[in-house]
Amino acid sequence: MLNQAVIEYGDENFTGAVELAQTAYLDNYEHLETPLGQLDPALKEATETTIMEDVQSAIETKIPLSELQQLVTTIDGKLAAAQQPFDRDVASPFSLRTALSYSIPLFTSRIE
Repeated sequence: MLNQAVIEYGDENFTGAVELAQTAYLDNYEHLETPLGQLDPALKEATETTIMEDVQSAIETKIPLSELQQLVTTIDGKLAAAQQPFDRDVASPFSLRTALSYSIPLFTSRIE
């Protein structure tokens, strides 16, 4: 959904972009906070802040599209880091990046 938010942002549909960013957080990250918080509370907080607050603020202040794209790339890096605790926990079949892959893909194919 964040990729769609960036597309909407590029089309100057700022309200739609904010709504999509909020939906990406609520539908795809919020329910993952508890397991991530148990394994790495600091990473949980940093990822949550970036997804919810930084993206919404960036859209509302109408930063350049390239900066929004970079922010989403940063989110992808945080999600990769967030996956590491689950990878170390061999008993956990949980895949954070897989769970979010439908909402936060890399943007190299759409926005360059």
